[in-house]
Amino acid sequence: MRVIPRSHVEGTAGYSDYEPALGESVFPTEICKPQRDDDRAVYLELAPNQASLHDARIQHGSEANNSDQRRCGWTLRFCSTRSRFAEASWDGAHQVYLAQGVDHAGNRYAEPGRAYPEVLERRLDTRRYRHSH
Repeated sequence: MRVIPRSHVEGTAGYSDYEPALGESVFPTEICKPQRDDDRAVYLELAPNQASLHDARIQHGSEANNSDQRRCGWTLRFCSTRSRFAEASWDGAHQVYLAQGVDHAGNRYAEPGRAYPEVLERRLDTRRYRHSH
């Protein structure tokens, strides 16, 4: 994997210009070249069962996985228990879990050991989870 250092602090609105991804890519689009500086990219070699923890806004990615070993990404976001989750804006396609502490915002939390097939179904119907920008 490679990251572009400090790219998560350089913009205030995120990245809005995308172009079709070329070659073998999990995502159909990528950030347009003028919005990224590939010459500043730093490579992070991860061994099997290692993970990278980084700000979701940092520009990051990797070349195609040509090995026989599965590679996956898993995104977690943490926030204060005083933050209110805007449940309606996600239309049932997302849920939150209380990792620790006491809720101060009146959120509804999912149960960690329970399956939520209805949430998965909503994700399949929601553009936000289709990796198109």
